Amino acid sequence: MDKRTRQLTISYLAVIMTLSIIFSFIIYGLVSDRLNRPLPPQANRALQAERIPDSLQERIDRRDRETKQSVIVSLALLNLTILLGGTVLSYGLARKTLSPIEASIRQQERFVSDASHELRTPLTSLLLSNEIALKKKSLKKDEVQQLLLTNIKQVESLRQLTNSLLELSTQQTNESPQLVDIREVVDKIVKTFELHAKEK
Repeated sequence: MDKRTRQLTISYLAVIMTLSIIFSFIIYGLVSDRLNRPLPPQANRALQAERIPDSLQERIDRRDRETKQSVIVSLALLNLTILLGGTVLSYGLARKTLSPIEASIRQQERFVSDASHELRTPLTSLLLSNEIALKKKSLKKDEVQQLLLTNIKQVESLRQLTNSLLELSTQQTNESPQLVDIREVVDKIVKTFELHAKEK
C-alpha cells in the first residue's frame, strides 16, 4: 500500500469509526435511560418504596447492571466488526478515489515525455543546419536559400506539432489509435537530415 492510499484509507476509516462511536454512545445512553426510568407512578409515592421487597429491588438492579454490561460488550464487538469491515471498505474507497487520479498523472507524464521527444527532433535539425552553415567560410546563394528553406520547413513542422499538441491536450485521451504510414514517417525523417548527411 503506497503512502497516498494509506493516508486516504486512514481518513475514511477515521470518519467511519467516529460515526460508529457516536452512535454507540447514543444507543448506550438510550438503553441506560430506559433502564434507570422510575417505576410506573402510583397514587401514593411514599408507599411505592415500601411495597417493593428488598430482594426484588436487588434483582432489578442486578438485571439493569447486567443489561448495561451486555450492551457495552455488544457495542464493543459491533465497533470491532465495523473497524475491520471499515478498514476493507476504506481501502476500497481510497483505491477507487485514487485510481483515476493516478491514471491521469501517468497520462500527463507520458504526454509530456512524448511532446518533449517530438519537439526535440526538429529543434535538433534546425540547430545542426545552422551550426554547419556557420562553420563554412563562405556560403553560396543557393546554399543560403537551401538552408533557409530547410529552416522554414522545420519551423513549420514545429508549428504544426505545437498546434497538434494543443489540440491533443483539449481532447479526450481515450480515443482509439490510428494507423500510421511508416513510409511517410521515414521519408520525413530522411528529408529532415538529408542536408546534414550530405555535408558530412
